[in-house]
Amino acid sequence: MSLTGYFSHLAVTLILNLTWSVKVKRALICSLLLLLNACGSGGSNPSDENSQTPGNPTDISAYLDNLAAEQNYHSLTSINESVLADYQFSGDPEYVEIRMYQSEHSQDSNPRFEVRHELDGAIRTTLSENQLFYLNEAFSEYGYDYGCLPSWCAIYLVALTGEQVTVVDNQEDLLLFLGDIDRPHELRFMFNGGEFPDYYKAVDDGYLVLTQWFNCNGRNGANLWHVDTWGNKTLRENLIDQEVNMVC
Repeated sequence: MSLTGYFSHLAVTLILNLTWSVKVKRALICSLLLLLNACGSGGSNPSDENSQTPGNPTDISAYLDNLAAEQNYHSLTSINESVLADYQFSGDPEYVEIRMYQSEHSQDSNPRFEVRHELDGAIRTTLSENQLFYLNEAFSEYGYDYGCLPSWCAIYLVALTGEQVTVVDNQEDLLLFLGDIDRPHELRFMFNGGEFPDYYKAVDDGYLVLTQWFNCNGRNGANLWHVDTWGNKTLRENLIDQEVNMVC
């Protein structure tokens, strides 16, 4: 007999030996058993641990890690860990810069933008004074992506070929700049607005991509996408969509 069972048996025996009425004894015994069951329920039910409720949301990153391992997906490394050679952009630019423009800082003349990523930094150190001048003169208030929630900012890129600078600040120009989606790193440009690719698997006509997303309406989740060679995206499955305590 367990320790809990021993004490419950002892308590019930003592209550039965009291001189109180049967009704009172029964009420005491019921109260005692309820109390012991509550105290002894420290172990969680495995089915409760995966319940998707606001108080117990699924860990999206852990979920995708497990799914990727089970289905042989590959991890998509951070853009900060990539170099220009990881991409095959149209026009074969010799340097690419991803920038952020934030409207509330538009009055600041220096800088007018923030450089978020360089593809890549080692190449920038080799650019001539003329190239750097033309590069810094290029500017846009628009973008192919946005961020800075709950505020707003535009994400755009500039590409340098010789002394010619190309500004890419909308989705149509981005797809032209990317060309065929035939390098895994290029998938990072295919998702925006709070959705981020974590894992990929090459298939005959493109890639399957596992993403996680969030919004400012208190929800987050995970999706399975198909991205074909021409940059067309198809949502294959909404894997998780849950309510969370999230405030932008």
